[in-house]
Amino acid sequence: MIDKAPSEKAGQPGHLHREVFDMSSTPMAALDGERLRACEALGAAVRGSFERAGYAAVAAPVMQPADIFLDMSGEDIRRRMYVFSDPAGDELCLRPELTIPVCRAYLEGGGGRKKLCSLGAAYRYQIRGSVKLREFTQAGLECLGADDAEAADAEEMSLAAAALAGAGLKSYRIEMGDLALFDALIDALDLPPGWRSRLKRHFWRPDYFRELLARLAAGDELNDQQALITAIAGLDEGRAKDVIEDVLKLAGIAPVDGRTVEEVAERLLEQAELASSSVPRAATQLISDFLAVTGTPQDSIARIGALTKSAGVSIEPAIARFERRMELTANAGLDLSKAQFATGFGRNMAYYTGFVFEFRVAALGPDAFFARAGLKVRQDGGRGYTGRLDGIANVEIAFLSASEIAGQLEQGIIHLGVTGEDLIREKLSAPERDVELLLPLGFGHADVMVAVPQSWIDVATMADLDDVALAFHTKRGRRLRVATKYFNLTRRFFAEHGLTDYRIVESLGATEGAPAAGTAEVIVDITSTGATLVANNLKILDDGTILKSQANLVASLRAGWSQAALAAAGEILDRVSAQARAAETIEVRFSGEGDDTVLLDEIKSRFGATLPFGNGAAVPVRIAHCPEARLYDLIAFLYAEGRDTVTATRADYVFEARNPLRERLVERLTNRD
Repeated sequence: MIDKAPSEKAGQPGHLHREVFDMSSTPMAALDGERLRACEALGAAVRGSFERAGYAAVAAPVMQPADIFLDMSGEDIRRRMYVFSDPAGDELCLRPELTIPVCRAYLEGGGGRKKLCSLGAAYRYQIRGSVKLREFTQAGLECLGADDAEAADAEEMSLAAAALAGAGLKSYRIEMGDLALFDALIDALDLPPGWRSRLKRHFWRPDYFRELLARLAAGDELNDQQALITAIAGLDEGRAKDVIEDVLKLAGIAPVDGRTVEEVAERLLEQAELASSSVPRAATQLISDFLAVTGTPQDSIARIGALTKSAGVSIEPAIARFERRMELTANAGLDLSKAQFATGFGRNMAYYTGFVFEFRVAALGPDAFFARAGLKVRQDGGRGYTGRLDGIANVEIAFLSASEIAGQLEQGIIHLGVTGEDLIREKLSAPERDVELLLPLGFGHADVMVAVPQSWIDVATMADLDDVALAFHTKRGRRLRVATKYFNLTRRFFAEHGLTDYRIVESLGATEGAPAAGTAEVIVDITSTGATLVANNLKILDDGTILKSQANLVASLRAGWSQAALAAAGEILDRVSAQARAAETIEVRFSGEGDDTVLLDEIKSRFGATLPFGNGAAVPVRIAHCPEARLYDLIAFLYAEGRDTVTATRADYVFEARNPLRERLVERLTNRD
């Protein structure tokens, strides 16, 4: 894949890169002889073609300060980086790409108008089994400070095609987009300023963007903040600050370091402006129609022109720049019949703000519990760390911490484990691939939540927190700090909500005390009742529940499953499934009256009941298994049908020859990688 994305602003970098050869599956020591020479020759040929086009070769250190990548791309990129600390305590990383290192070198050299090219290894973490490479060679072009952005785009696209041809790759397709067209559309529409910045900021997160667009069409909900927003609407910032200070004082809430009352007031005034603004439905419809445009560059730009003209909106300068870019690209000899344009196409990095393209080459291409199931645990030596299940052969129990269980399931050291879903989701890099969560067990409940200081009375949702994070970064010059030990869950959840302006601070102790101690502004932690959070003057966001966790029976898909292991697991799962089925079922008995077929069919269809022993006319007592939640509805129905006496009991176990748990495990093991 080759991609490039220069900004519309002069002085901002564009780049292209290509993954040239596999450095993750083949160690450098093994890359010798003819293959090594071929790889070196290919890299030299690509860079040589760039140098002949007037791009000066530049090298950047492999080790880079981690902060600049996190500041440019957000905390979410950390999960793809190799990060470590040097003896002085500075946080470093192996460069995950070449663009930022080259741009650092450019700025250190005084800037100006320069064309630079680079070639070297880059490093990105990939989960085990991924076809993507952890170490790969990247070739890059940087056209910095160009006066003619469209001409630079055309030149770099043609050079990318030439680099592919030099590598013997002539069969490819081109995908492109232009975020400048989208920005121009948003600027031309009659939207509240706050919404303009939100939509632009989150364009590159498609799922969250669609959510924002739906909220814009419906009107932004203000929830419990409505009264306060209404109260300060129309006030100046000074008077709004006084009102908020009075509210906090009356509520007995002390402001926490991190955000000032002035910042809270400023945002609430922005919310008041949004609340008083109305957005025509035609505007949101136009955005949706615009983002649905796809096709050849020529056809797409014609459709965009027709859409905006019919809506009375002008983005002609942006359209003209795009048309000139395509004309220059075609004049450079690139066949645009292979190109596919989409208005919604963009890179997943916030600093991509202009024209974007990719060359795609097809070839480069998851004791009480056991007791309930009738299984007695025998611990070796009374206080030992191993044990057995009485009555089941070939089963050994290891007593480990919940975190260790998650790790050993991932490595395939153990076959089955009982641990929290939060640890599975947090500790495992690919839980869907490495383990199967077979059954929630009804204990060990702990919810992973996002909490902020109570004094942040303008923050009730993740959308509020996103706004605050952006303002915090802009005004303070640093990102909002989030204290947690749930790094992966936090990153995934924040990414789902479009929030990128934050940094994670590792919590090694009482996470809830971090805001008061001044080490973080926000926390992500587990809670059962929320009492500890309240005691530390924190509140949970309305939509801040990351995961409602409990203990689960989990199977490793990486373990060596022999026939003996499968047989032992099958017996355990039979008992577990029978107990779980019984816990959800009430056995209902009532008298039979001749042919009850119609009645029994209605019981099944209306109440979700089953007839485990059939419905023959000769059976004097009818037996149905009914979900507990529908029990009294079923009894009322039977009374109405003249069945005056009904008994209901709970069975200890409900065994069935077909066991969905065992079947699911066998299916996953059969289809595993």
